[in-house]
Amino acid sequence: MYRHSGMVWWTLARILVVAILVSMAAGCLGGCERQVAFEANDENGDPPEGESNDDVVGATPDFAITSNGETVTPYENLLWSETWTDESGWVSADNGSVLGDLEAVLNQLPTIVLREDIDLIRGDNVVLKGLSVYTATDYEPCMKGPTGASSQGYPRERTTAALEIEKAGRYIESEDKCEVSCSEHVFRFVVDEYSYDNMLRSRRAQDGISVMLRPTASRGVGGYYVPKDQDAWLEALRLAEASATDGGYLDEEVSLGIWIMLEDGHWQVMDNGCLVGYSRSGSGYRRIEKEYTADFLALVSPVAEKYYGTGVFRPDRIDGIVSATLTVLDETYTVTDKDSLAELETLLTDVIQCRGGTKCPFGGMLDLELQSGDTITLAVASDSCRVYMVHGAYFEYGVQSGGSKDNREVYVLFGASIK
Repeated sequence: MYRHSGMVWWTLARILVVAILVSMAAGCLGGCERQVAFEANDENGDPPEGESNDDVVGATPDFAITSNGETVTPYENLLWSETWTDESGWVSADNGSVLGDLEAVLNQLPTIVLREDIDLIRGDNVVLKGLSVYTATDYEPCMKGPTGASSQGYPRERTTAALEIEKAGRYIESEDKCEVSCSEHVFRFVVDEYSYDNMLRSRRAQDGISVMLRPTASRGVGGYYVPKDQDAWLEALRLAEASATDGGYLDEEVSLGIWIMLEDGHWQVMDNGCLVGYSRSGSGYRRIEKEYTADFLALVSPVAEKYYGTGVFRPDRIDGIVSATLTVLDETYTVTDKDSLAELETLLTDVIQCRGGTKCPFGGMLDLELQSGDTITLAVASDSCRVYMVHGAYFEYGVQSGGSKDNREVYVLFGASIK
């Protein structure tokens, strides 16, 4: 079983979640675990000697969710399948979606309370691919997209979501083809006042201050912390802003990936304690030196530590890689060759910071084990962008290497390709 990061953002409501499980043979797409079909069971329904029906793919739940210390298995509805039988060959089956009449199955849906310990637990060879969101009043779709991006912008009402998941099916060796199936997994959340006040929201506050954070595990998707005590936050910020001067970023500064969002602009928190911001009202880029930011950052720091942890990431922390593991669409590649690791380290430390962020998709996760015993996780772009992200701080790498303009150099080191 695998666990999916709990970096999910919800609004105050009781919501329905519909997970679309696409049981697609990842082996047919490249890289799945090939599993030879069992010989037919005997006349008593027993498997051949030495084999067990429990070993069949799907014998364990494909999808479950844990939150508030409780784990539930969602309601499952088969949509379609294509399976192999020795008697008839390939057999197809189709069924209707429950989305057309969710009220008919409401009393069969498990309910769970959303808390910070949320985990999406998926079976072997299951990959989350996308998320659709529906209003809970009339079940009309209000957004659709990748798993991370579509977790933003939920309406403040009851909401229904559909997770799209790919699963590796059974490989039929005689056919050199994989079985495919698709099913819906439906469950409900109770998002209460505690959840709304203590977890990142999908939307910023209409008025006042919101703190935008992009944890590495979220693969670049932003969520918002909205302080309850807006008056205290605004007062501390206004006092700091009174000492702002014209000017932008300094070359040696590194953004901490903490954005203070306001109605007419934003401030970024830098590693030296300064704030650098932009105002749409016409004043342009401005700076607040660290001598004037202490009171405001005393409010910001506990929030950042909750979602980012302690310590500041700088690319020069990547020193002495002894092992590197790249995961892209649940395909995992590990490199321990010293020459390859040295080349990787050179690329990842030869950087310039993208302080304004990027729209690159971060479908890759790169775990680096260092000689010091530390582990650093980077979210790596899964298209051609030569960019990685650590807790909202973006870096373009390999800028002086003289190599290609995309990230093939990194992927090739792992025997992987750009998706």
